[in-house]
Amino acid sequence: YMEDCERDNITTFKTNGTYVTDEGTTKCDSKDKQTKEGVWKFTDNYTKMAIDNEDVKSVTLLTKGRLEVADTTYEDGNIYILNMTFINK
Repeated sequence: YMEDCERDNITTFKTNGTYVTDEGTTKCDSKDKQTKEGVWKFTDNYTKMAIDNEDVKSVTLLTKGRLEVADTTYEDGNIYILNMTFINK
């Protein structure tokens, strides 16, 4: 489901409610900026995560050092669930 150019992206969620995504060494489109900034927040009593004001991610695990979220996408009659893990480094 993820293209190779997306696999090397690094996203940093900051405590002030902003995030930065770095495209890594491989960009999907050479015209894309190296970094993208936006806003995030937890909603629904920490069970969902809104990124750029879209509630699309379900929080499946939240600890001091780890965040796991699931994102559901519907395409051509198929359901895809993308599980993402973010760790505190």
